[in-house]
Amino acid sequence: MEGMEGLDDRQRVDRWLEESQYLIGRMIPAYLDDRDRVRGRLETSEHDNDRLRVELTDARREIAELRAELEFLRSERATVADSFNTIVEHLTALQKPVNDISRHLHSIQPASEIHA
Repeated sequence: MEGMEGLDDRQRVDRWLEESQYLIGRMIPAYLDDRDRVRGRLETSEHDNDRLRVELTDARREIAELRAELEFLRSERATVADSFNTIVEHLTALQKPVNDISRHLHSIQPASEIHA
């Protein structure tokens, strides 16, 4: 009986080895395919990462340039506003004597009105 059990054990081990070889034969190529796919995705991701890093650097440079331009334009606007205020002050100062002369002329009655 021990011989039969040994034979059954031997057959089970043989079957287990065959199944293991079959599974390993299927699993290893699948793992290799997965590894190749993951490697390809990694390379694509690294390429995208490098491209995005360059784009980010360019965007930061452009933002710095735009900020500098904005500051320059703000300074120019302040200068123009100051100049405009100065012009308005001068025009207001010039208008006062003109208004005074106009009031004075309206207050003087023409000579024809006095003799009439």
